[in-house]
Amino acid sequence: MVMYEYSSLQAFLELDSSDGPSVSGAVKNSCKPGISFEPQIDPTLTMIRKMDAVSRAATLRNYIDMIQSFDTLSRNDCLWLFALCVTVELPLDAETCASLRSMLRKCSTILATKSEMDDEVVMLNILVAISGVYFGQYQK
Repeated sequence: MVMYEYSSLQAFLELDSSDGPSVSGAVKNSCKPGISFEPQIDPTLTMIRKMDAVSRAATLRNYIDMIQSFDTLSRNDCLWLFALCVTVELPLDAETCASLRSMLRKCSTILATKSEMDDEVVMLNILVAISGVYFGQYQK
C-alpha cells in the first residue's frame, strides 16, 4: 500500500509540476433539477492545482455533504470525488475522515439498490475502495 500511495502521489506531483493541458475541460450539459451547487464541468488539473490543501479537503467534505441527498451519482459527481480524493493530503483530519465514512455509507446504500452492472456500479465500487480501503474507513 505504501508503494501505491507513493506512485499516486508521485504521478500527481509530476502532473502538478508540468505546464501541460488540463485533464479534461468538457462542460457537462445535464443538470439535476433543484440542485444549484453541483459543478457542471469536469474537474481539471488546473482547477485542482489552484486549491491549497485546506481548500481541497474542505471541497471534498462539502461535495460529500452535497451528495447525501442524491439517489444516484452521475459521472460528473464521481469525477469530482475521485479528483478530490486523489489530491487530499494525508494525514486526514477527523472531519474529513467522518465525511469519507459518510461517502462510504452513501455509496453502499446506492449499490444495494442496483440489480445490474453498469457504469455507476463500477464508479461506486471504486469510491467504496477509495474511502474504505485506501483511507481506512471500512469498519469490520
